[in-house]
Amino acid sequence: GAPVSFDGEPGTIWVNVRQSEKRKVISLINVTSQKDSFWNETKTTSTAVDCITIEVPRDQEIQRVFYCSPDVDKGKAKELPFRNIMGVRGPSIRFEIHDLKVWGVVGIE
Repeated sequence: GAPVSFDGEPGTIWVNVRQSEKRKVISLINVTSQKDSFWNETKTTSTAVDCITIEVPRDQEIQRVFYCSPDVDKGKAKELPFRNIMGVRGPSIRFEIHDLKVWGVVGIE
């Protein structure tokens, strides 16, 4: 899969995670086609990333995982199937995102 970064490094999927008591929100920004990280420069058209497998540590019982993107179905949230697994950091969930064009958001409740 595509490499990830937490600081918007060009050539990666930029991941930003926020967490509250009841949910996690993961923003995915596709900068895999970009050559620099200057916000005020013209950007190239992003090439969609076909499939991203995401593993998230499970620190509470997970009821649902959903995904939305302004690039897919007019931003309508879609529930995603997920699996409970024993990950490298202990109990986790694993799910997939298909066709990340520019930006998408995962919600975990």
